[in-house]
Amino acid sequence: MGARTAIALALAMFWAPGFAAAAEHVVSASRTDFSPSRIGVRVGDTVTWVNDVPVAHEMAFEGDPVGRGRPLSLFMKHKPVSVTVTRPGTYPYKCNWHGMHGVIEVLPEQ
Repeated sequence: MGARTAIALALAMFWAPGFAAAAEHVVSASRTDFSPSRIGVRVGDTVTWVNDVPVAHEMAFEGDPVGRGRPLSLFMKHKPVSVTVTRPGTYPYKCNWHGMHGVIEVLPEQ
């Protein structure tokens, strides 16, 4: 196989449907809300929560977007917290301490 053919095949695989790279999404947490409060992601994407204030948050999910076999709960204080979602579905979550609400809608891989 010639060099041009190899390059053409590599480029075709990179841009072909079904070979989409996983995306990263950021949710900011303030004292009163998550922003954005609702996000749509795909299986394999990573969601990171960043704390904009010096207040701890505990995010409790209704369900298991990461495949652990139990509802997901995350604690965030000074450092961002990230998860890679592995299960399609709609996952509401809330901060148990401040009443803030959010939703992650996880779509299947493309």
